Amino acid sequence: MKIIREYDRYRMELDGVEAVDFTYPMAKGKVGLQAVRCQVKCYGFTLSKHINLWGESLKSVGRLLEISPQIVIGACKRCARERRRQYKRKLKGNGAFTESYTISGRKKGNRAVVWVKYEDGKKCLVCDVKDKELPYDIYLKFTDGQLMCMADGQVCDDVFRMEKACEIEVILEDAELDGYSLLCL
Repeated sequence: MKIIREYDRYRMELDGVEAVDFTYPMAKGKVGLQAVRCQVKCYGFTLSKHINLWGESLKSVGRLLEISPQIVIGACKRCARERRRQYKRKLKGNGAFTESYTISGRKKGNRAVVWVKYEDGKKCLVCDVKDKELPYDIYLKFTDGQLMCMADGQVCDDVFRMEKACEIEVILEDAELDGYSLLCL
């Protein structure tokens, strides 16, 4: 059995044969199969909030994240061009989640910055990664009211308290978002 999810569209295949194809709102759930003699059929299908976006499906990331237009700094011919884009995700509820950003782009001069914004307007720097060998992942894990961050397999120094946190912001400079994954528990 194979389940493919692109934001709110789901496809389920049994032995390579498409069994289900539909849209469903973001919700938690389960998959169930019923076997009678030699025949197997789907009798229940609900899902957890798990999204993996790559390639063509990455165009759906705008349904989950607020994406700023790309800003170009130093656009004159003699100046180096720096591209910057922001990705923001509102935090709702108190559930645990893991979130992963796969970063690609130029080899030199790339930068990824992760911020947590709080209800009182304050921002806290979670990680600031510069000139990493590309591609790499930034992995955020939120459990028990704390946020832990890893960048390319290295744990960032601090663990952040998330009471009254309302938004996660990722800023990419001279780098591109190549993949995004979200799992809410």
